[in-house]
Amino acid sequence: MSLIYILIYLAVVSGIGLLLQEGIGLNLGQMLILLFDSLMLCVAIPSIFTFISMLAANKTLSIIIFVTFVLFSFELDWYFMEKMSMLNVNSLSYIVHEIFYHLLPMSQANSLFSAPLMLLENPSMQEYNTLWIYTLVLSTLLTLGGVILFKRKNIN
Repeated sequence: MSLIYILIYLAVVSGIGLLLQEGIGLNLGQMLILLFDSLMLCVAIPSIFTFISMLAANKTLSIIIFVTFVLFSFELDWYFMEKMSMLNVNSLSYIVHEIFYHLLPMSQANSLFSAPLMLLENPSMQEYNTLWIYTLVLSTLLTLGGVILFKRKNIN
């Protein structure tokens, strides 16, 4: 279902871009990478909810924890952006902050939201080529962690 929304969104944005600027501006490869990143982000968010619901026996509690996590991750997104702007780009602390920044689904959504404008300004930007890797790592770790913790859980 989310794939349909993403395709509709791309069609509408592309149509508006064609009308307003006489062209999209992004090449097909860049659009496909952004589409794939969007699809992977649509996988990451449910994997977080699945992980939380495997740990919490009460479904209402798991929903409350998930909504709290989503709201808290907006704050973490701003925190990492602010912290990274004060650090030296070549420092180890910056690299660690950048990895954690990109692992947050809300930070990935923020990056995807600004991606078309950034790619139009700098077509050789490589940051958006790696977002799906962060999402894949996050989803894999959460799935494995959930399965391991669920096996240890006493279901009786």
